[in-house]
Amino acid sequence: MKKLFYLKLLLGMIVLAIVFLGGAKQSDVFASDEGNTQTNIAVETEGNRVFNCMNSVLEEDMASTVPSFSGLVANYAGGIIEGDHLTIFVKDGISNQALFEAKMSEKGISPDRYDIVTVDYSYSDLEAQIASFWDFRNEKLAEGAIWAEGVYSAAICQERNCVTVCINSNLDIFSYPDLMNNLENISYEIVVSDDAPQKIEETTLKPGMELSTGGSVGFRCKLNGNKGIVTTVHTTNYSSLNPISYGGTNFGNITAAVYGNSADFCFIQITNSNFTASRTTNTSPSYTLHDSHYVTALPANYTVYMVGQNSSSVYQGTVVTYSGTVSGDSGTDWLICNYSSSDGDSGGCIFAVMSGDNCVVGIHDGSYGSNKYGTKLTRMKYFYNSLIIY
Repeated sequence: MKKLFYLKLLLGMIVLAIVFLGGAKQSDVFASDEGNTQTNIAVETEGNRVFNCMNSVLEEDMASTVPSFSGLVANYAGGIIEGDHLTIFVKDGISNQALFEAKMSEKGISPDRYDIVTVDYSYSDLEAQIASFWDFRNEKLAEGAIWAEGVYSAAICQERNCVTVCINSNLDIFSYPDLMNNLENISYEIVVSDDAPQKIEETTLKPGMELSTGGSVGFRCKLNGNKGIVTTVHTTNYSSLNPISYGGTNFGNITAAVYGNSADFCFIQITNSNFTASRTTNTSPSYTLHDSHYVTALPANYTVYMVGQNSSSVYQGTVVTYSGTVSGDSGTDWLICNYSSSDGDSGGCIFAVMSGDNCVVGIHDGSYGSNKYGTKLTRMKYFYNSLIIY
């Protein structure tokens, strides 16, 4: 297997050097311009097809009476596509590989098209590690720690089953005990680059950004074929909020909303052509949002994330109850979780990792005691079945 690793900084710069490897199992890192081409046609590559077939096998299995691959789903650690070959990483391996191969063969994928490699950490393990480290870095940055300014970015490296931390070449990490102590809690590798990220004027609507409603962007979607975004509404007189603006520029109007009966959300149809193409996205530097793979109830303690205008990184929490009541708000189907939030985060997207994708679960609406509550995506589709995430 080729040992290729691509690390994109905020401006798309490719890191060229590695100086220290801590906790990771592989050490060869190269840079490549391969794949940086433009195309007018989006097609499913053969490598993607292998992964999609794997995902289909797992989804069908999870829908069965007695799932055979629940361990693989729980311990999935990512993968890497090289040409038409897929390497699947699984924490602690897979015990029923023969059955898995048979199911893949039924979909036309022979065993030579993929490998199953045992690793130490699941993708959720690495997500917890990167979230913990980045929150620590941001906390120290706010306190004025010198070293924190020299830590540019962090990313999950699926190929090496670790967290890649990008730093300035002038930063001697061994001189900062608090940094080293925190790094000891994760599987990591250090990558050095002097290409510091630059702040640019933000013109793109994406999850978590502040709106004139006072809330945050939830996610990009379509309703009845019209492009727009979802956020919270907090009122039955939603038309009084129109037009909706971002950064002082009007971009659309609320055309549909529900307030009550286990829902508090609205759809903002984009009318400003400057925001209908590249300036509206479901992607940020750390995640890309997808529609949910499953619509069954999430179990208690299922890990979820929330991003709002006040989150320097995503907030991590767990499901307290998938269906509950909230005093003062009607309905019994609210999603109640225990992540952190602040005023202004209303409307921010709640998402969870499902089969390797960051899938929308709902949007944040408010606090309920020590917990938070939100409107589920399934609830939104109950009222508007033409709502589609894209």
